[in-house]
Amino acid sequence: MTQVLVEVLPNIQACNLYITLPTDKSPCQEITADKYMCVIKVRNGEDLILKFPKGTSLVPGTVSKVTQDDGHVTARAQLDEKTSLLSTLSADLLSNVGPAFSDCSPAFSEIPKDSPVTAQCKQCRRVLLSKVRFRRVLPLPSVDWDQASEGWFCHLHGSEGEKLKPSSLQPAIDDCFYSELHFLIHKDMALDCVSPKNNNCELRCCGCQSSLGVRSKQSGLKLWTHSLMWVRSEDKQILFGKDVSGILLSLIHNIDKDNFGVNCRLVLKVSHEDEAATEPEFLYLVTMNTHQKLLLPEGLSLTGSSDRKYSAANEAGDLGGDEAFPSEKRPRVDQGDTSEVSLRRVYAIKLLYLFKRGEDDLTGSWVDDVNVHILPCSRSFLQEVRAMLEASAACLPKTMKTVESMSLGFVVKNT
Repeated sequence: MTQVLVEVLPNIQACNLYITLPTDKSPCQEITADKYMCVIKVRNGEDLILKFPKGTSLVPGTVSKVTQDDGHVTARAQLDEKTSLLSTLSADLLSNVGPAFSDCSPAFSEIPKDSPVTAQCKQCRRVLLSKVRFRRVLPLPSVDWDQASEGWFCHLHGSEGEKLKPSSLQPAIDDCFYSELHFLIHKDMALDCVSPKNNNCELRCCGCQSSLGVRSKQSGLKLWTHSLMWVRSEDKQILFGKDVSGILLSLIHNIDKDNFGVNCRLVLKVSHEDEAATEPEFLYLVTMNTHQKLLLPEGLSLTGSSDRKYSAANEAGDLGGDEAFPSEKRPRVDQGDTSEVSLRRVYAIKLLYLFKRGEDDLTGSWVDDVNVHILPCSRSFLQEVRAMLEASAACLPKTMKTVESMSLGFVVKNT
């Protein structure tokens, strides 16, 4: 299957084209640009036509820097001034929108109090908690509040730090506290579908064996947000169901608000409570561009999977500004010896990442840096984030997949 990724660079009025041709096709012979399309000619006479979305126009005849490497074709085309201006304005507008643009499901805090809700395994839909009623649904101070509270002190109490431990954060039987990474419920809540082979700490689904959470003696039951789906018991309406992409976007957005324009740096660290991890694992993340405009084939996500659920805002152009030319006529393309790929626009976070197992000098330097956010998470969440980032750069040539020993990846914001 042909893979296409177009990276829009409005600051230099250009776009980078990354194309992976199928193994049965001949090498690329020539790339030409029209206002609304690029034509990739191959030696066997079959053309590949990339149709650009409205509002993204090229300067004809400006394709340059064409290179090939094992089926990966890289080229650069010049954008017209209108496209560069619209992309810049869209990025400025998106900077004030936040992660709600990336996930249309409501926040868990909006779940009606005292109404029956059901928790399901997101992977196989087995019921974990059936028709529970929460009196309180409240956010935790932060993802790592319990670790951070270890360092709390008060000159009146001296070394008696335990007096400062917030006992009110321990959930009652009808409480549900939450952060971006986990839900916290009372330790005595009855779980319906937990594998009997589990130890006393880790919780796994009895159906698909997905990691659902852990039992914590100090705080109760921690259930991973990326593994659960909450639905209303009466009509099965989904109340919460974010995937790892939406969760990671929320984490980066919340950290980015306090960074004052500095690139966000965070480390996902497998929590010591997750007994599936035999040694410390870390995923280092550094944002490069939080509003990167990309063009992708319609119907496919950045990871190559089918994705027919476009956001309403993206469809209508409310945030992207790419519907500024609704009256423009698109050239029709002959269906002879050609294959077409229609592109759609998305916005993504472009970042660098590095996975490490075990602690070393790099770990110490990041941990000691006050500008780095260390976030304890489950091993399953770290692995899913890593897999998502690896898949997002699949169509990039090898020379562009790494920057200064770190790997390059994208997290899409609006699909």
